[in-house]
Amino acid sequence: MKTESDNLISGTGSQKKNKQPVVFISGGSGGIGFAVAKLFAQRGYRVYELSRREILQPGVTHIKGDVTQLVDVKNAVEQIIAETGQLNIVICNAGFGISGPIELTPTENIKRQFDVNFMGTVNMIQATVPYLRQSGGGRILCVSSVAAVMPIPYQSFYTCTKASINQLVLTLNNELRSFNIQAVALMPGDTKTGFTDRRIKSESSEECMKIYGSIPGNSITKMEKDERTGNPVKPLAKRIVKLTTQKRTPKPIQGFGLFYRTALVLAKFLPIRFVNYILYKMYAS
Repeated sequence: MKTESDNLISGTGSQKKNKQPVVFISGGSGGIGFAVAKLFAQRGYRVYELSRREILQPGVTHIKGDVTQLVDVKNAVEQIIAETGQLNIVICNAGFGISGPIELTPTENIKRQFDVNFMGTVNMIQATVPYLRQSGGGRILCVSSVAAVMPIPYQSFYTCTKASINQLVLTLNNELRSFNIQAVALMPGDTKTGFTDRRIKSESSEECMKIYGSIPGNSITKMEKDERTGNPVKPLAKRIVKLTTQKRTPKPIQGFGLFYRTALVLAKFLPIRFVNYILYKMYAS
């Protein structure tokens, strides 16, 4: 009987020898990554997750490490190859958010934002591509955000990291096309996870209140309310599994959820000044 894991994109070499494809996920100890790891494990895949916290679940091998440290990611990949001999799917999921006005956001917070969200993704790609190629091909999925296209006031640096990931995926596809490796950036909108509670904020400082008043704080409060009442994580996890296992090549950049896909399409055709004004009225007025 044909199992779901047999639907993995076709390749050569070790992919044909091993019927249990291997998945590597960053940030798999909670939220989206945890749900994706669980779903892959339930469907018969060999699953490894890299994170600083050890939150175990059946069928998932935890590897302790920091995605911002390339050596940690490389060591994790070497362990995977030593134990399985192949790598087929990579999920770049680790990330967090910061908020506050651009002029008042501490430099160390900005650097940390880019280190985790963008450089963490780059580290995952650099460490895994040689083994995806060795395994005959595979898929790389980067968790982006609707904010990459719809820039939210007072979350500018988060927006910048996700916009960078979208461009990274586009260039990556052209560089890896001949190796049967495809990359996709998936842009979800508001999703109910622990992401909201881990946001690092600078909008409540005395200086911010003096200059901007309550507007930044009100903006983030509204955003966090939308996140806490947002979409459940399981449908998003199912979408990620589908995109990384379907035979046809996925669209390289795409949104998730009817509302957000519609908003992204409208943003392409409406004047950019008008779109930015709407975002202003929603989150900065």
